[in-house]
Amino acid sequence: MALPQSLTLSASKDEVRPGAHVTVGATASVPGSRVFFLAYDASVALQAGGAGSALTAERALAAVAPKESAGAGGHTWSSSQSCYPPTDIDGAALAVLTSLKTSTCDAHPSPPMMWENREEVDMVFDGQPQLMATTTAVTSPEASNEAGGGNGGSGLASITRVRSFFPETWIWLDAPSDNVTGIATLTNITAPDTITSWQFAAFATHPTGGLGVSDPATDSSLLRVFKPFFVSPNLPFSAIRGEDLVVQIGVFKYLDVELEVVVEMADSPGNYEIVSSMGRSATVNVAAKGTTSVAFLVRPTRLGDVAVLVSGRTAADVGYADAVRKTVRVEAEGFPMEDVINFVVNRDATSTDPDSVETIKITSPLPASGVVEGSVRAVLSVVGDLMGPSIKGLERLVRVPTGCGEQNMIGLAPNVYVLDYLTQVRQLTDAIGDRAASNILAWKLHMHQSRGSVKRSLSFPPCLPVPKSYT
Repeated sequence: MALPQSLTLSASKDEVRPGAHVTVGATASVPGSRVFFLAYDASVALQAGGAGSALTAERALAAVAPKESAGAGGHTWSSSQSCYPPTDIDGAALAVLTSLKTSTCDAHPSPPMMWENREEVDMVFDGQPQLMATTTAVTSPEASNEAGGGNGGSGLASITRVRSFFPETWIWLDAPSDNVTGIATLTNITAPDTITSWQFAAFATHPTGGLGVSDPATDSSLLRVFKPFFVSPNLPFSAIRGEDLVVQIGVFKYLDVELEVVVEMADSPGNYEIVSSMGRSATVNVAAKGTTSVAFLVRPTRLGDVAVLVSGRTAADVGYADAVRKTVRVEAEGFPMEDVINFVVNRDATSTDPDSVETIKITSPLPASGVVEGSVRAVLSVVGDLMGPSIKGLERLVRVPTGCGEQNMIGLAPNVYVLDYLTQVRQLTDAIGDRAASNILAWKLHMHQSRGSVKRSLSFPPCLPVPKSYT
């Protein structure tokens, strides 16, 4: 069984510098198809054991293949070991919009990705992935040169470009294919600043020609973004204001000569203080095709997202330089406290003035002392349903009845009431509905078994044991 149409994908280059322009093209066997492009960081897939949620031909075929076969007694079993969408898509914060029949079976992950070059392995620095901090997205950074010809006034190579665009998913765009050739092209897209390999994927749809999916295993679908000399700061996601933070900067060099490198951390008055004894710069020697690291001690002084700029430069006559800007979230010191105020807005239904305004004043007095400066914030949530706040986490009430007598009924009743309420407000999901129905059925079957085998009051059936899956 094969998909109705085929789709081939290729990039204009196999390897580029960060910030360079790339053209990606796809050829659909059915001209006029709509082609959807995706590019994601291959190192992220490596950390996930090679598993991914991108559409593949195997998953598309499994989605339309017969899923179940009826057996004796009405029982069913699965006739396929793969499914689309995979279960890991639930953790990717994605909404699936499809007319295909979907399933909830476990998708088998792809084999782990194997790396042929040492460069890709070294993208993990000091046991931590390179992407550790929230980054500032730059949608169209300027094209970069590896190093400038000037000396920046200090006898060091000039920094011609600061790398600051570090996405995990680079492209999610669509384009129409030519009505004659079937070629769809994304021109002059800017390569991210991450030193890694980018995996391209694509699929095409046509009203009559059907679906086509590219093969991610082809070499033409992989783009390497690389430079032989670069620095990489290792930052946490968040830090506490006023506490000392170690910023470790890795220096990576894939050159056949030893280099002397000046590693610097830019001053940022009002955002953080550099409290290292060596100041804001350090000089290190990097062996041929080697790596090293430098650690700076900084003290954040401002709340919010704070940008950190680091650089590494050789002498001007050598001509290698790199700079990176990433951000770290600085949180307030102390212990968080929260005050929740609830109120109901009941507009006058008899009012005929469409422009009438009702003003409500909400006050939440702060403690007289001990409030951390800059940490106060307010969040307003408006729900158009009196029961709205109550249904948050309602699925936790749906559980298998256990125990004896009253305990058994206390566990059963919420299943019935939750099903009824969520059905009335049209917020019942298949997962919660199936779970509640299964719980009620389990209780009912146990009651029938008790009635036929044990002579005792139906008000107090035998104690229901806790299922092993719930212990």
